Amino acid sequence: MLILFLEDCIKESKNQMLKQSDNVLGKDLRI
Repeated sequence: MLILFLEDCIKESKNQMLKQSDNVLGKDLRI
């Protein structure tokens, strides 16, 4: 159970990082 929970947390943090990097890249491209 703990391992599954940790894996979910890692997936969520990865998704958030990807979204943030996408936002940064998008802003850079718009300029």
